[in-house]
Amino acid sequence: METIYISYLFDSRISLDAKGLLGVMIEEPTNRYSIASLAKYSYKDSIETIKAALKELVDNDYIAFDEQEDSYYVIKQITEVENGTK
Repeated sequence: METIYISYLFDSRISLDAKGLLGVMIEEPTNRYSIASLAKYSYKDSIETIKAALKELVDNDYIAFDEQEDSYYVIKQITEVENGTK
């Protein structure tokens, strides 16, 4: 399993949507995710909401996009976040 500290929950740079999505991604047994596979966890969130959350996570180095696989994955090492900054 990847090393991700729970302090990502207190990172003020990312929205609650992004934090929740990252939590789902961490708990899933796979390490590759498509937008469609993530959408199955919430019928209330639009594809645009999921894309926006994924973009936040990419922009803040929590996940990366694999262009060859056309999927997202959780980065293996994340430094602990303190006071909302890395």
